[in-house]
Amino acid sequence: MGAIVSRKLNAMGYLVGEKLKLRGVSAVILEDELAKSKLLITPGYFGPSWPQIHKTLEQSGLKPALVSLGRHPEVLIEDSAKVRTIVASLARKASASRTREVHLDGVGFVKVESKVKLDLKLMLLPALSVFGVAVAGLLWNSTISNSPKAEAQDKTETCILDSSAEAFESWLADSLRSEPALTAGAELQIDSSLGELMLVVENTIGSAAKVSGYVSCSDGRRLKINHRIDTSGNGTVLELGQ
Repeated sequence: MGAIVSRKLNAMGYLVGEKLKLRGVSAVILEDELAKSKLLITPGYFGPSWPQIHKTLEQSGLKPALVSLGRHPEVLIEDSAKVRTIVASLARKASASRTREVHLDGVGFVKVESKVKLDLKLMLLPALSVFGVAVAGLLWNSTISNSPKAEAQDKTETCILDSSAEAFESWLADSLRSEPALTAGAELQIDSSLGELMLVVENTIGSAAKVSGYVSCSDGRRLKINHRIDTSGNGTVLELGQ
């Protein structure tokens, strides 16, 4: 915790105590003027966001509050074993939650995707047609998959990190253009056959967005990302200094 944040808490009447070891978040024990213990919970870089933390605690019958001490809101709540258990379990759920809901100021949580119930009877004939085409494609591919050219192509297309700098920048820009309108503070997880992106939108100016994070391959390789990208489709991708 920084000195400025500590001074702000002291000015608010809180005594800063021990820092807890909780996955995905930073949690500090505070003591108020009545000697009651509280927890100040700060989201981690790729852990649960402050809206997720606040919503989960609220749905559990607790009464969390939000305080602004830095760039992003933090969650303040009375300390208890129940609170610590709930917060400790949030990290493994954070990635899945971000793909289903987004928090909008003044609106609340909004679902970003929905599952449509399909009529299996209506889908049966198209499915059989697709299956037939797929079988034919597999038979055709099996005749050429053993050629040296095909093997070399497979090796070069396993991860975006094996491509050229121009191809990487184009892939990064295309991945972000497929996302909804980017806002400062948004956390993104984008999966593709060429790599997994974990990004934070630091700021936006018009159609340009500054993002940081990393891209990882299925074989464990990872590359840090610190770029400014024009998502309009007409601009450039600029790699910034680390």
